[in-house]
Amino acid sequence: MKYLLSTLLFSLMLFSTSNLSAQECENIFYTTVTQEGLHQTETVKQLLSSKDRWFYGIQFVKNTNGNFAKLYNVEGINLKKDDEITFIDTNGKKVKLAFTNTEVIKNLDGNAYHENYIKLNSKNLNWLSSQNIRTVSVKSADTNELREFEVNADRQQGFLNKARCFVNSYN
Repeated sequence: MKYLLSTLLFSLMLFSTSNLSAQECENIFYTTVTQEGLHQTETVKQLLSSKDRWFYGIQFVKNTNGNFAKLYNVEGINLKKDDEITFIDTNGKKVKLAFTNTEVIKNLDGNAYHENYIKLNSKNLNWLSSQNIRTVSVKSADTNELREFEVNADRQQGFLNKARCFVNSYN
């Protein structure tokens, strides 16, 4: 029951409409102000995959340090700086990126909750905003633990729409 409540809470937090039109891009952004007074623009979170006791989601973030993807996971692999994430599109093309840092591990209703950042350059952003991502894998360099998961069609579309809106927000 505890896990079910955690899953429901996190799923609601990640809920997003997968068929956003171009006119609705402004509805997927919000701005926060950090403790240092800096502005940060973020997309709403997109659930990528969930199974049994774990799930992964992603969010695009823009601040004075650049453009990032923030990967969220509950009961997933404990990832650190320089661990890897690989995005695989529907054509089988792979793009491997390294995590740049890890946020504080939090506790979500008794379950481990992790946030990891991936710095994105314009080439990676343009690719992510032009492809349906079919599969994502994460790998810990310390333990060689690998978790690969499929992204279903609705979540692929949600991910693609958020990436497109994110890229269009600074063009």
